[in-house]
Amino acid sequence: MKIKSVQLGAYQTNCYLVIDESTNDAVIIDPGDDVNGLKHFLTSADVQLKAIFLTHGHMDHSLGMPYLVEQYNLPVYLKKEDEELMRENAFIFGYIPENCHIVNISDGDELNFGNLSFKVISTPGHSPGGVCFSSGKILFCGDTLFNSSFGRTDLPGGNYETLINSIINKLLCLDVDTVAYSGHGPYTTIGSEKTHYRF
Repeated sequence: MKIKSVQLGAYQTNCYLVIDESTNDAVIIDPGDDVNGLKHFLTSADVQLKAIFLTHGHMDHSLGMPYLVEQYNLPVYLKKEDEELMRENAFIFGYIPENCHIVNISDGDELNFGNLSFKVISTPGHSPGGVCFSSGKILFCGDTLFNSSFGRTDLPGGNYETLINSIINKLLCLDVDTVAYSGHGPYTTIGSEKTHYRF
């Protein structure tokens, strides 16, 4: 597995490509809101895209999705609770292609694309349908967990207690050497975050 990343848009959202080096197949996680930047990133990466994963439906993570669906006809994996939020953002700021295929995911689902395998971890709190995607000791955690911090909860659908519960019961119990790739800012490890949080 190889991971490439780029920061996109005004909020510098981390967009990730997870690549199977044996086939060059890839999934893209949180394609941001800067289509021109996204196009450049994908051109330089030169991979075969298989799917779009959204950790949640906020616009700074999802507005690149319509371009990807229209250009590559990719399925979009998203938790049901954030689908309406994602659709509202797409309609306000652009469009959703007619061929958009939304795959609603649930906690514990296994997503397999060739040699790439991911487990869905439901982590509501930043948004109602927030999820993380884990693959071995790699975690893509969106805006649930940051390096020395966590996502805001003052947006519609956010809840502080729910987010803290998600972090404690779903993430901090992972192996300490799990590397967490966040939606904004640098990566961290679960071990490092355990030393920062004394809930």
